Amino acid sequence: MLGPEPVEIVALDHAGHGLSSHRQTEDYGIWRYCEDADQIVEQLGWQKHAVIGHSMGGAFNVLTLDESGLYRVLMCVMLDSFGAWTRDIDDQPQHLLEHIAEKKVLAIKRRPLHRTIESACIARSKGAYPMQLEYARILVPRGLVPIERTDEDGKTIQGWTWSSDPLLTIRSAQSLSDEYVHAFLRRIECPVLAVLASNGLFNMKEFIERRTAWFEKSKPTIKRAKGNHSVHMEDARTIAEIMNQITETTKATISSIKTHALLSKALLNDAKPTPGYLFPEIAKLTQSPATSAIVLSQLLKTITPTGYVASSTFGNVQSTRAGSATSTSYSASVHVLLKALKILRQLTQVGSVDFRVALARQGKSLLAEMVGYRGPWDDIHGDRYNQDVRAAAEELIEYMHANPVQENEKYDMAYSLTAKEAEVLQSSTQDLQGFGNPEYDDDSDSPIEGNLSSKNKSRMQKPKQVQATPPLPGFGNPAFETDSSNSGTSYV
Repeated sequence: MLGPEPVEIVALDHAGHGLSSHRQTEDYGIWRYCEDADQIVEQLGWQKHAVIGHSMGGAFNVLTLDESGLYRVLMCVMLDSFGAWTRDIDDQPQHLLEHIAEKKVLAIKRRPLHRTIESACIARSKGAYPMQLEYARILVPRGLVPIERTDEDGKTIQGWTWSSDPLLTIRSAQSLSDEYVHAFLRRIECPVLAVLASNGLFNMKEFIERRTAWFEKSKPTIKRAKGNHSVHMEDARTIAEIMNQITETTKATISSIKTHALLSKALLNDAKPTPGYLFPEIAKLTQSPATSAIVLSQLLKTITPTGYVASSTFGNVQSTRAGSATSTSYSASVHVLLKALKILRQLTQVGSVDFRVALARQGKSLLAEMVGYRGPWDDIHGDRYNQDVRAAAEELIEYMHANPVQENEKYDMAYSLTAKEAEVLQSSTQDLQGFGNPEYDDDSDSPIEGNLSSKNKSRMQKPKQVQATPPLPGFGNPAFETDSSNSGTSYV
């Protein structure tokens, strides 16, 4: 019911539960489950995934969403959960004493025995967190193991008992404080959905309002559903519909986060070249109107001089800058500028038609500026890095002029964006001066030469034959281009 695209779901039997083994250390602290989940994702090789957690699962899910997994986790869903339960720091000594006392009682307590599986299902349906019997029949058999016991008369009784570790029935040795949970929740940036059951654990209005305020970077969406604590089993279709609605409304935001994360990785401020495997991933982003616009905006913003304002008159694009008319400064370093130009160069070959048309229209004056780039002198390498930037800009301009987008390649660029995509796109591009300005988007006869010097213009009127740069090693290899995200979203 999660879709419409295929969805890979991996449901976990956490340590001490279901078919999973018990912890030899007897440590069932919530932080251990965080570590387990992280290791499972690593073993599966997932680069991006969503997390869905019910009850305790939702509690520790939000404890794993720190900056280290900021762009790996696309969405967090909590089912009748709203973060871990807490206890005041001053109560921690008493909490530990209660744990010790409960553990002593547990050591002499006999495990329950149910003569039939049906008997166990009935007991579970009437437990501390009631559920309808038909759903208990689905859940319970997985958590049972056979057991034998001798009664008072010496007869052997066979039956079933719970496979879960009895230690899970008592409180842990240490509880979490409000400050501890707050520190994790305020770091979360991915979309968060909490589906709370009408007869579940979270009906305290003040608690929900206070906890909601702890999500400082990504305000959670809270939905109510009629049912008990296991509402996701009792009304799976409704829960799936709620999740699909939220997924649709956050899809543009998720795409924006993924796009910015990928570009940030590709534009690291160091002398190392952009890893080759990132180029096909960025090229794929240009196939979507929303992410293509973000890629172009970010790359053009990177090569935009400080205080730059673009204006155009009938195909003649002039650039004006605040301050000196003869000096050009850039907020990006020479390494980042070079990487941005090389990415643009690759995209002129493998990017979408719409991306290349937009680049020709909106990037011509910026690229002309880069031809005359004069960056800071490097004490070791002198002017070499600056020369590399100028050469990369010239190569890009020459290639675009020699390989213009053909008329039969063009198609309607009036993208059909959803309202959410338009909102994300506006927020992603609004600080690029001239972006989307009809005057700035002038479509002159030559898509590039409007602001070139006479020397460059003369050279480009008689362009030399430019051989297309061959694809990077591995580009075009189906195995190399495999993107797990295309097959759907992965959920833990």
